[in-house]
Amino acid sequence: MDQSTEKLSNFIEDTDNPIIQVLQEFLSFLYLVKPIYSNDRTLHNILLQARKLHMRVLLDFFSNKRNPRYDDYRYNDFITAAEDLSVFCPNNLWEFINKSLMHPSDKRGKLSVPTCDLENVKNSLVESIERFVKALDSKLNSEFAEFYKDDRIKVMKNKILSDICVVKFLNGPKGK
Repeated sequence: MDQSTEKLSNFIEDTDNPIIQVLQEFLSFLYLVKPIYSNDRTLHNILLQARKLHMRVLLDFFSNKRNPRYDDYRYNDFITAAEDLSVFCPNNLWEFINKSLMHPSDKRGKLSVPTCDLENVKNSLVESIERFVKALDSKLNSEFAEFYKDDRIKVMKNKILSDICVVKFLNGPKGK
């Protein structure tokens, strides 16, 4: 193989282990929802775009709606949970996220959403991630049992739970 090329399988997010794919998505999102401290506007915008992209992916993952044309996983593919882990996203926020991630358009710079809507959805995603990760040990669907034996999963789960603590602390109530 030419040394100047990379196989996609060399990157963890392109593994064929579906549990690791999901956990990596969680780790990326949790990294990006920490407060951004940068005076570099380009970097700041790139991080905001990435945050919205991962938010959109996770809103699909934590949805009870399934489009038969797609093979995307949903949380309830992995765990048998009586509880509903879906995350509600107001239509105006969904449109805002989609338009701000798509190609430039007339609407793209004109849409806005209340910051509290964005924060509420972000916090709901963090809560659903935490509940999902904790449910993997006891409520994993049997078809994923073999994938769950991967040694990387325990490390990733611990990192996710640790990151959730950091996110909650950094985004918690101010001045209390």
